[in-house]
Amino acid sequence: MNIIPIESTTNPLVKRIRGLSNRAARRKSGLFLIEGVKVIEEALARGAGIEDLVVSKTYLESGDHQILKDAQRVFLLNDKLFAELTDTETPQGVLAIARMHQCREDDLFKGATPLVVILDRIQDPGNLGTIFRTALAFGASGLILSHGTVDPYNSKVVRAASGALFAMPFLSGMGLDEAMELVRERGLKVVALTAPANKTISELDLSGPTAFILGNEGQGIDKDAMGAADDTAMIEISKESESLNVAIATSVALYEARSQRQ
Repeated sequence: MNIIPIESTTNPLVKRIRGLSNRAARRKSGLFLIEGVKVIEEALARGAGIEDLVVSKTYLESGDHQILKDAQRVFLLNDKLFAELTDTETPQGVLAIARMHQCREDDLFKGATPLVVILDRIQDPGNLGTIFRTALAFGASGLILSHGTVDPYNSKVVRAASGALFAMPFLSGMGLDEAMELVRERGLKVVALTAPANKTISELDLSGPTAFILGNEGQGIDKDAMGAADDTAMIEISKESESLNVAIATSVALYEARSQRQ
């Protein structure tokens, strides 16, 4: 392993890392940042394309690390400079520059009964990251992130997804009407989750190929898209509660679909 120390804030690698905090720069370069031991371990285990590993002096001196075992080169920063490149309050001292992975449409529809989640303008990175984890946990076959949804390679999304980002097939930047057309072409029934609705989700037959649409945290699902859905349904909750967080609603919907299929 070749350890390359970096001291200067004007070093090209340091500039590159700073630039990747910007969505446009990520799109242009096809690269993004992964921070934290667990998430990098998940990325490596799932074959994510890691280009460079960067560690702090304290992390390197803390012991033998599996993450670094197979690395051909590791960039070493002093603790102060490393902290300046992260957006966490207590950085773990390791980050990776990784290549964005490309999914094909076919990847989202594997299996006899695909289960796809279409997200309409989800804004909160924590919500999107949690939806990735939920989708993986409950057997969704893929996600479609419509125009206006937070960048899946935003650092907060990457951390919140906790490895699921590298395992769950997804497409992003697609128009909502285009997404609905795509899943219908693949034979999926489109179910819009909203409240109020005439049916509860447990009253629907979710045993066949299904696509759920979930909407923006404040505005819900686009009205035209909701009107074009094959079914609308709500998740029944107590009268004392006003609504569910979109990530929790996704969890409930996917759990119900999995339960019916079992």
